Amino acid sequence: VRDGYIRRKDEFKFKCYVDGKDCDDVCKSEGGSAGYCTALGFLCYCAGLPDDKAWKPTSS
Repeated sequence: VRDGYIRRKDEFKFKCYVDGKDCDDVCKSEGGSAGYCTALGFLCYCAGLPDDKAWKPTSS
């Protein structure tokens, strides 16, 4: 379990909207405890994400 950017099948990082609701829902549906949308880059950042769902620098 880790905190980090969520990795999705169709994108290597999940883009989100400023309010973060979509990000929180996606993180929880993928096993995370919470999620928010970063202001820089509008990318979804998750807390408590399973290792296989988290983006790693070697992921694409």
